[in-house]
Formats: sequence, structure tokens, C-alpha cells
Amino acid sequence: MYKAPVALTIKDVRSFILGSHPGSDLKIQYFLASQIAKRAESKGGRALLVGGCVRDALLRRQGKDLVVKDVDMEVYGWQSAELRNMLASLAADPMIKRRLGLKRIQLNEVGRQFGVFNLVGLDIALPRTESRTGPGLGRKPQVISSAELDFEQASRRRDLTINALALDLKRGQVLDAHGGLEDLRKGILRAVDHRSFGDDPLRVLRVMQFAARFEFKIHPGTLSLCRAIDLKHLAKERVGQEWHKMLLWSRKPSIGLQAANKLGIFDKLNPSLAKLYQANKKNRVCLGRAVDYTAGKAALFKAAENKKQLLLLAVMGCVLGRRDASVFLKQINASGAETAGCLSLIGLFDKWRVQFIGQKRPTDLDCAVKKLAFELAAKKPALNLFDFIILLEALTCLDGNNSKKQRQSINEIKSRAESLRVLLKPPAAVLSGRDLLKLGVATGPELGKLLNLVLEEQFKGTFDNLRGRPSKNLALEWIRNRLK
Repeated sequence: MYKAPVALTIKDVRSFILGSHPGSDLKIQYFLASQIAKRAESKGGRALLVGGCVRDALLRRQGKDLVVKDVDMEVYGWQSAELRNMLASLAADPMIKRRLGLKRIQLNEVGRQFGVFNLVGLDIALPRTESRTGPGLGRKPQVISSAELDFEQASRRRDLTINALALDLKRGQVLDAHGGLEDLRKGILRAVDHRSFGDDPLRVLRVMQFAARFEFKIHPGTLSLCRAIDLKHLAKERVGQEWHKMLLWSRKPSIGLQAANKLGIFDKLNPSLAKLYQANKKNRVCLGRAVDYTAGKAALFKAAENKKQLLLLAVMGCVLGRRDASVFLKQINASGAETAGCLSLIGLFDKWRVQFIGQKRPTDLDCAVKKLAFELAAKKPALNLFDFIILLEALTCLDGNNSKKQRQSINEIKSRAESLRVLLKPPAAVLSGRDLLKLGVATGPELGKLLNLVLEEQFKGTFDNLRGRPSKNLALEWIRNRLK
């Protein structure tokens, strides 16, 4: 255990944890953590920030653009009942509530047996050890908490050295029992304890997502350790959570894909990706470039997380092919909506890819573009042509010698979409069901058929006025003539 090479002032600590635009919950958690540290010290104990918040704060200090999401603490030298009473007193303190602008602070016991408490999202725990002794026990370890444990003993339960750091709020001191500071500086993912690392097989996928998120290398010993771990007992929802983090929180998801291949994840859980990575160099390279391009565009334009995930899964699905994509989505526990949206986008991509390279180019390009914009907007989450063009641009590498021609076609589509004012939003339907009801059309299947027919004619420009915009009066006149 040793102090960080560069001492941190309390102001530094606050700055690195809260950042420039912290959420209100994080401010509250940090304030409560400071109060807990003071009260613990006053009675001979010691309260430390632990886990991901320390890692991310130190990475921020190195210049990484990270956001600390929440704060976790461990309190040493206190019994569970003493800690509970102290936290209850803190939660009931009227001055604390007034300072935080809260009418009530709820104290929750989230782990009564092993002393884990929660205040406004701040987890406070006693130091503990964990062991998992059988298949499938990764999620529910055997836990032993003890006030007698020191930091070196308690931190052995952590998976990686960079996650086994602690921060003393009162002294600005970083505690490191396993070389995590050096690994953080060098950008290395290394297991804390080789004997217990494999107790939770999910740690292999955690290494994958950390490699992608932080762009770190995997220590050779840890790589060998991971490759030897059996993953067959992992629950799909836990696997899906790690894929979610890897895809959404990394600047270059390709690093995570490369790591997954090296770690043996594809061989054990995703055979179609294993085959692609080991036997199809062209598509492997294309997949890496495509996911990084998509992630970069999504970050640049601040896409919502559900939209970003759908686009990234669709990119992977387009490279894998519809059948293998369907299997992969089940393997990562994708929701029904994600699966439907992804497979639909794969179908649209396959259709438009053929059209873009000129084999079956639509005769009425404007009509096809408007129809596509309308179709994309109906998806969940709703997409627009700009999103779809990102997908198309990301995957031009699939067409080899035709990629230049495809890019030219994509630029033409983008230009037409801008001219038609449908790049960012779909064309509004010129007539509604209510309009047809007023004309005497009965409710039922016939109404729906007529609405679809009107929409098709609208996309063709049948109702466009002299300014090139659909006219409701022209549409009504057209439908009246049809109903005669």
C-alpha cells in the first residue's frame, strides 16, 4: 500500500471526481461521502472511496475524457451495527438535509448480511472478501464482511488492479496494494489474484469492455488466464450488459472486438464472429472500421444511447449476414425491439446497397428517398435518413472495388434528401384517416389501403404544387375522383 507519486489536494480530488458538469446526484454523493469520512475518522475508523470512481477520477487526471457516474465507499474499523447507526444519524441530520436541499434522506440496506448500505445512490460497505465455489455462482458470491480486514485483504476481491485502488478523501492519498497505479499509467489490464479471478467468469467479458473503453492492453498472464476460463454458465443478461458497455462507452469498439477474439470469447460464445475473425480478413477489417466509424459519428452528433446501440448492432449484423446476426443478437440478450430493428435495418441495407452500386437503381430516386425516410421514422427508436447514411458510409468497405461508386451514390442520395427536406425528418402524410372519414370512407381495411395508396402517390409527387410541396387540396381532389 503506498501513496500516489503525485499527492492530490482535496480540491484536486473533488475536481477529478465531479468534473466540470457533474450531475446533482453525484454532488450529493460526494458531499455525503465527505461527511461519512469525517465521522468515521472521529471514532477511529477510516472511510475510503473505492472501485470505478477512483479509477475514473485518476484517468481524468491523466487527461482521459471520462465521467464518474457514481461513488462507492468502504468503511474500515467499524462494526455493521455501528456503521448503520452512524449512517442513520447522518440521514436524519436536519443541517445535512438543508444543505443538500432534500426533505428526506432514505437509508437503505442493500446487503444486510454483509453490511452494504445506500444513501441517495452512494453505496457504503464494510470491507469484505468474496468467493465463488461452483458453476454459475458468479452473480451470487459467498461474502464475508469483517471490520478486522485491512485494505490489502479486502481489495483482493477486485478483478483488475486498476479497479483495486482506493482514495482517502481526508488526506488526498491513493491506496494501492496491487500495482494498479502503475498499470493505470501504462495502460495495462492485469488480474489482481490469479487464484480467484476465474471464480466469476463474467470477468473475461469485463476485460473485453475495459480494453475497449480505456484502450488498454491486456497483460499476457491475464490473457492466458482468461482463455482458460469456462464461460458456458454465464447468464445471457450478464453477457449482454458487458456488450452494452463495450459498444456504447468506447470510442473504438473495434478494440473490444479484437480483445474478445484474443480472450477466446468468440470461440466459446459467438462462433460466427470467431469464424469471421479467423477466416475472413477482409470482413474482419471492414467490421472494425465500420463500428469505429459509426461510434465516432454517433458521438459527434450526440446520438441517444438506444439509437447508437441499434446502429452499431446493425453494422455488425450487416457484416455477419442476417442469419448469423439473428443468432448473435440472442447470444447477447438483445431485446425484442432491438432484434426487430436490427434485422429490419439489415434488410434495408441489403436492398439499398444493391441500388447504390447501380444494379437495380430506382427509376424515381426522389420517391424512393421519401419512402425510405418515412419507413425509418416508423422504427423504434425512430431513425432518420442521416442515421441510415451513417450506416451506409460505414459499410462501403464491403464492396471492394465498387466502394468509390457506392460513396458517390450515397452522396447523391444525401443531396437529394437535403433538397427534399427529408434528411432529418420524414415527409408528413398529406392526408389523415380523419380526412378520408369526412369524405365518407368507412373505417376498416379499405381505409388503410386508401391511406397507403395516397402516401405512395404523395411520394411520387402526384400532389406537389408549383413549389414542389404536397398540397392537401390536390390530394383531396385526387381521392374524390378515385371514389366516384
